[in-house]
Amino acid sequence: MDRLFSLDPGDFVAARDALAAEARSSGDRTRAQRIKGLRRPTVSAWVVNLLAREESASVGELLELGEALRAAHQTLSADELRPLAAQRTQVVEALTRRAARLAADHGHPPSEAVRAEVAGSLQAALADPEVAETVRRGRLSKPVSYSGFGLVESRPAAERPPVVDLSAARDRRRSRKEREAEQARAKAVAEARERLETLRSALVDARAAHSEAEEQHLEAAEELDRRSQEVADLRDELAAAEAAEAEAQEAEGRTRSALAEAEQAVERAEAEAEEAQHALEELGEG
Repeated sequence: MDRLFSLDPGDFVAARDALAAEARSSGDRTRAQRIKGLRRPTVSAWVVNLLAREESASVGELLELGEALRAAHQTLSADELRPLAAQRTQVVEALTRRAARLAADHGHPPSEAVRAEVAGSLQAALADPEVAETVRRGRLSKPVSYSGFGLVESRPAAERPPVVDLSAARDRRRSRKEREAEQARAKAVAEARERLETLRSALVDARAAHSEAEEQHLEAAEELDRRSQEVADLRDELAAAEAAEAEAQEAEGRTRSALAEAEQAVERAEAEAEEAQHALEELGEG
Protein backbone atom coordinates (compact mmCIF):
# COMPACT_ATOMS: atom_id res chain seq x y z
CA MET A 1 0.00 0.00 0.00
CA ASP A 2 2.99 2.32 0.42
CA ARG A 3 3.19 2.42 -3.37
CA LEU A 4 -0.17 4.18 -3.51
CA PHE A 5 1.15 7.13 -1.52
CA SER A 6 4.05 7.55 -3.94
CA LEU A 7 1.70 8.20 -6.87
CA ASP A 8 0.59 11.58 -8.13
CA PRO A 9 -2.64 12.68 -6.43
CA GLY A 10 -4.60 12.28 -9.66
CA ASP A 11 -3.58 8.62 -10.00
CA PHE A 12 -4.29 7.59 -6.42
CA VAL A 13 -8.00 6.70 -6.62
CA ALA A 14 -7.77 4.54 -9.76
CA ALA A 15 -4.72 2.69 -8.43
CA ARG A 16 -6.34 2.21 -5.02
CA ASP A 17 -9.56 0.83 -6.53
CA ALA A 18 -7.61 -1.50 -8.82
CA LEU A 19 -5.57 -2.80 -5.87
CA ALA A 20 -8.74 -3.30 -3.82
CA ALA A 21 -10.40 -5.18 -6.69
CA GLU A 22 -7.31 -7.38 -7.01
CA ALA A 23 -7.45 -8.21 -3.30
CA ARG A 24 -11.18 -8.91 -3.54
CA SER A 25 -10.75 -11.22 -6.53
CA SER A 26 -8.08 -13.16 -4.63
CA GLY A 27 -10.57 -13.72 -1.79
CA ASP A 28 -8.96 -11.34 0.72
CA ARG A 29 -12.00 -9.18 1.44
CA THR A 30 -10.52 -7.79 4.68
CA ARG A 31 -7.51 -6.40 2.86
CA ALA A 32 -9.76 -5.13 0.07
CA GLN A 33 -11.87 -3.19 2.57
CA ARG A 34 -8.75 -1.81 4.24
CA ILE A 35 -7.42 -0.60 0.89
CA LYS A 36 -10.79 0.90 -0.04
CA GLY A 37 -10.69 2.84 3.22
CA LEU A 38 -7.53 4.69 2.22
CA ARG A 39 -8.24 8.29 1.37
CA ARG A 40 -6.44 10.14 -1.37
CA PRO A 41 -3.79 12.46 0.13
CA THR A 42 -4.45 16.17 -0.14
CA VAL A 43 -1.93 18.14 -2.16
CA SER A 44 -0.04 19.28 0.93
CA ALA A 45 0.00 15.74 2.38
CA TRP A 46 1.31 14.42 -0.95
CA VAL A 47 4.08 17.05 -0.86
CA VAL A 48 5.10 15.95 2.66
CA ASN A 49 5.09 12.28 1.55
CA LEU A 50 7.22 13.21 -1.46
CA LEU A 51 9.70 14.96 0.84
CA ALA A 52 9.84 11.91 3.14
CA ARG A 53 10.64 9.61 0.22
CA GLU A 54 13.21 11.75 -1.56
CA GLU A 55 14.78 13.53 1.42
CA SER A 56 14.54 10.78 4.03
CA ALA A 57 17.81 11.78 5.71
CA SER A 58 16.73 15.40 6.14
CA VAL A 59 13.32 14.34 7.40
CA GLY A 60 15.07 11.97 9.81
CA GLU A 61 17.10 14.87 11.19
CA LEU A 62 13.89 16.86 11.61
CA LEU A 63 12.29 14.04 13.58
CA GLU A 64 15.41 13.66 15.74
CA LEU A 65 15.16 17.36 16.50
CA GLY A 66 11.54 16.76 17.48
CA GLU A 67 12.61 14.08 19.95
CA ALA A 68 15.16 16.46 21.44
CA LEU A 69 12.56 19.22 21.70
CA ARG A 70 10.07 16.95 23.43
CA ALA A 71 12.69 15.83 25.92
CA ALA A 72 13.95 19.37 26.49
CA HIS A 73 10.45 20.69 26.95
CA GLN A 74 10.16 18.58 30.10
CA THR A 75 13.41 19.75 31.72
CA LEU A 76 14.66 23.08 30.31
CA SER A 77 13.56 26.61 31.03
CA ALA A 78 12.03 28.90 28.45
CA ASP A 79 15.36 30.71 27.95
CA GLU A 80 17.13 27.40 27.36
CA LEU A 81 14.45 26.27 24.92
CA ARG A 82 14.65 29.32 22.68
CA PRO A 83 17.72 28.21 20.70
CA LEU A 84 16.05 24.88 19.97
CA ALA A 85 12.87 26.66 18.95
CA ALA A 86 14.84 28.90 16.59
CA GLN A 87 16.53 25.83 15.11
CA ARG A 88 13.13 24.21 14.71
CA THR A 89 11.83 27.20 12.76
CA GLN A 90 14.87 27.27 10.49
CA VAL A 91 14.74 23.52 9.79
CA VAL A 92 11.00 23.58 9.07
CA GLU A 93 11.35 26.55 6.72
CA ALA A 94 14.28 24.94 4.90
CA LEU A 95 12.43 21.64 4.47
CA THR A 96 9.28 23.44 3.36
CA ARG A 97 11.27 25.19 0.62
CA ARG A 98 12.86 21.89 -0.39
CA ALA A 99 9.46 20.19 -0.46
CA ALA A 100 8.08 22.97 -2.66
CA ARG A 101 10.94 22.51 -5.14
CA LEU A 102 10.41 18.75 -5.24
CA ALA A 103 6.69 19.21 -5.86
CA ALA A 104 7.41 21.68 -8.66
CA ASP A 105 9.89 19.21 -10.19
CA HIS A 106 7.06 16.66 -10.22
CA GLY A 107 4.72 19.04 -12.02
CA HIS A 108 2.79 20.31 -8.99
CA PRO A 109 4.17 23.67 -7.84
CA PRO A 110 2.47 24.36 -4.50
CA SER A 111 0.49 27.47 -3.66
CA GLU A 112 1.25 29.53 -0.58
CA ALA A 113 -1.68 27.87 1.19
CA VAL A 114 -0.24 24.43 0.42
CA ARG A 115 3.22 25.53 1.60
CA ALA A 116 1.68 26.72 4.87
CA GLU A 117 0.00 23.32 5.35
CA VAL A 118 3.29 21.55 4.61
CA ALA A 119 5.05 23.66 7.24
CA GLY A 120 2.24 23.01 9.72
CA SER A 121 2.47 19.25 9.17
CA LEU A 122 6.24 19.32 9.68
CA GLN A 123 5.73 21.30 12.88
CA ALA A 124 3.23 18.68 14.04
CA ALA A 125 5.73 15.89 13.26
CA LEU A 126 8.20 17.64 15.57
CA ALA A 127 5.72 17.61 18.43
CA ASP A 128 3.71 14.41 18.02
CA PRO A 129 5.47 11.00 17.81
CA GLU A 130 2.53 9.39 15.97
CA VAL A 131 2.50 12.13 13.34
CA ALA A 132 6.29 11.82 13.12
CA GLU A 133 6.00 8.10 12.32
CA THR A 134 3.32 8.74 9.69
CA VAL A 135 5.50 11.40 8.06
CA ARG A 136 8.58 9.16 8.20
CA ARG A 137 6.69 6.40 6.36
CA GLY A 138 5.31 8.83 3.79
CA ARG A 139 1.71 7.86 4.59
CA LEU A 140 0.18 11.26 5.41
CA SER A 141 -3.33 11.69 3.95
CA LYS A 142 -4.23 15.17 5.15
CA PRO A 143 -2.48 18.17 6.72
CA VAL A 144 -2.04 18.17 10.49
CA SER A 145 -1.20 20.90 12.95
CA TYR A 146 0.01 21.14 16.52
CA SER A 147 0.24 24.06 18.94
CA GLY A 148 1.96 22.35 21.86
CA PHE A 149 5.27 24.19 21.39
CA GLY A 150 4.29 27.81 21.85
CA LEU A 151 7.63 29.41 22.63
CA VAL A 152 8.05 31.25 19.37
CA GLU A 153 4.73 33.02 19.76
CA SER A 154 5.51 34.07 23.37
CA ARG A 155 8.96 35.57 22.67
CA PRO A 156 9.51 39.27 22.13
CA ALA A 157 9.64 40.17 18.49
CA ALA A 158 13.27 41.28 18.76
CA GLU A 159 14.34 37.79 19.84
CA ARG A 160 12.63 35.95 17.00
CA PRO A 161 14.48 34.90 13.88
CA PRO A 162 13.51 37.16 11.01
CA VAL A 163 10.85 35.29 9.05
CA VAL A 164 8.83 36.69 6.20
CA ASP A 165 5.38 35.11 6.27
CA LEU A 166 4.19 35.63 2.70
CA SER A 167 0.98 33.72 3.28
CA ALA A 168 -0.03 35.93 6.22
CA ALA A 169 0.91 39.11 4.34
CA ARG A 170 -1.19 38.14 1.36
CA ASP A 171 -4.09 37.18 3.59
CA ARG A 172 -3.99 40.62 5.20
CA ARG A 173 -4.22 42.25 1.77
CA ARG A 174 -7.24 40.24 0.80
CA SER A 175 -10.68 41.35 1.70
CA ARG A 176 -12.86 39.17 3.88
CA LYS A 177 -15.23 38.47 1.00
CA GLU A 178 -12.40 37.28 -1.20
CA ARG A 179 -11.12 34.95 1.49
CA GLU A 180 -14.59 33.63 2.20
CA ALA A 181 -15.21 33.07 -1.50
CA GLU A 182 -11.91 31.24 -1.85
CA GLN A 183 -12.63 29.11 1.21
CA ALA A 184 -16.11 28.30 -0.08
CA ARG A 185 -14.71 27.32 -3.46
CA ALA A 186 -11.99 25.17 -1.86
CA LYS A 187 -14.60 23.47 0.30
CA ALA A 188 -16.86 22.87 -2.71
CA VAL A 189 -13.95 21.44 -4.70
CA ALA A 190 -12.96 19.17 -1.80
CA GLU A 191 -16.54 17.96 -1.39
CA ALA A 192 -16.88 17.39 -5.13
CA ARG A 193 -13.65 15.41 -5.21
CA GLU A 194 -14.71 13.34 -2.23
CA ARG A 195 -18.08 12.71 -3.87
CA LEU A 196 -16.33 11.69 -7.09
CA GLU A 197 -14.08 9.30 -5.19
CA THR A 198 -17.11 7.80 -3.47
CA LEU A 199 -18.91 7.34 -6.78
CA ARG A 200 -15.84 5.82 -8.41
CA SER A 201 -15.48 3.41 -5.52
CA ALA A 202 -19.16 2.51 -5.82
CA LEU A 203 -18.70 2.00 -9.56
CA VAL A 204 -15.79 -0.39 -8.97
CA ASP A 205 -17.88 -2.32 -6.45
CA ALA A 206 -20.85 -2.42 -8.83
CA ARG A 207 -18.66 -3.67 -11.68
CA ALA A 208 -17.18 -6.35 -9.45
CA ALA A 209 -20.67 -7.43 -8.34
CA HIS A 210 -21.85 -7.46 -11.97
CA SER A 211 -18.87 -9.57 -13.00
CA GLU A 212 -19.55 -12.03 -10.18
CA ALA A 213 -23.26 -12.20 -11.04
CA GLU A 214 -22.45 -12.70 -14.72
CA GLU A 215 -20.09 -15.56 -13.87
CA GLN A 216 -22.73 -17.19 -11.67
CA HIS A 217 -25.31 -16.79 -14.46
CA LEU A 218 -23.00 -18.48 -16.97
CA GLU A 219 -22.43 -21.37 -14.58
CA ALA A 220 -26.19 -21.72 -14.01
CA ALA A 221 -26.85 -21.62 -17.77
CA GLU A 222 -24.25 -24.35 -18.36
CA GLU A 223 -25.81 -26.47 -15.61
CA LEU A 224 -29.25 -25.97 -17.18
CA ASP A 225 -27.91 -27.09 -20.57
CA ARG A 226 -26.44 -30.23 -19.00
CA ARG A 227 -29.66 -31.08 -17.19
CA SER A 228 -31.76 -30.39 -20.29
CA GLN A 229 -29.56 -32.74 -22.31
CA GLU A 230 -29.90 -35.40 -19.63
CA VAL A 231 -33.70 -35.03 -19.76
CA ALA A 232 -33.65 -35.27 -23.56
CA ASP A 233 -31.50 -38.41 -23.39
CA LEU A 234 -33.83 -39.96 -20.81
CA ARG A 235 -36.84 -39.13 -22.97
CA ASP A 236 -35.18 -40.83 -25.94
CA GLU A 237 -34.47 -43.88 -23.79
CA LEU A 238 -38.07 -43.87 -22.54
CA ALA A 239 -39.42 -43.68 -26.09
CA ALA A 240 -37.17 -46.56 -27.16
CA ALA A 241 -38.24 -48.61 -24.13
CA GLU A 242 -41.91 -47.93 -24.83
CA ALA A 243 -41.45 -48.99 -28.46
CA ALA A 244 -39.70 -52.18 -27.35
CA GLU A 245 -42.50 -52.82 -24.87
CA ALA A 246 -45.10 -52.43 -27.62
CA GLU A 247 -43.21 -54.87 -29.84
CA ALA A 248 -42.94 -57.33 -26.96
CA GLN A 249 -46.67 -57.05 -26.32
CA GLU A 250 -47.39 -57.75 -30.00
CA ALA A 251 -45.04 -60.72 -29.97
CA GLU A 252 -46.65 -62.02 -26.79
CA GLY A 253 -50.09 -61.72 -28.43
CA ARG A 254 -48.93 -63.62 -31.50
CA THR A 255 -47.36 -66.39 -29.46
CA ARG A 256 -50.46 -66.65 -27.28
CA SER A 257 -52.56 -67.22 -30.42
CA ALA A 258 -50.10 -69.77 -31.73
CA LEU A 259 -50.10 -71.52 -28.37
CA ALA A 260 -53.90 -71.68 -28.38
CA GLU A 261 -53.89 -73.14 -31.91
CA ALA A 262 -51.24 -75.66 -30.89
CA GLU A 263 -53.27 -76.70 -27.86
CA GLN A 264 -56.32 -77.17 -30.07
CA ALA A 265 -54.27 -79.24 -32.51
CA VAL A 266 -53.03 -81.41 -29.64
CA GLU A 267 -56.57 -81.92 -28.42
CA ARG A 268 -57.72 -82.91 -31.92
CA ALA A 269 -54.80 -85.25 -32.35
CA GLU A 270 -55.45 -86.84 -28.97
CA ALA A 271 -59.14 -87.30 -29.84
CA GLU A 272 -58.26 -88.83 -33.21
CA ALA A 273 -55.69 -91.11 -31.58
CA GLU A 274 -58.20 -92.20 -29.01
CA GLU A 275 -60.75 -93.00 -31.74
CA ALA A 276 -58.15 -94.96 -33.66
CA GLN A 277 -57.31 -96.89 -30.52
CA HIS A 278 -60.94 -97.81 -30.00
CA ALA A 279 -61.29 -98.86 -33.61
CA LEU A 280 -58.23 -101.05 -33.31
CA GLU A 281 -59.52 -102.67 -30.18
CA GLU A 282 -62.85 -103.41 -31.82
CA LEU A 283 -61.14 -105.06 -34.78
CA GLY A 284 -59.13 -107.24 -32.45
CA GLU A 285 -62.15 -108.49 -30.63
CA GLY A 286 -63.96 -109.43 -33.79
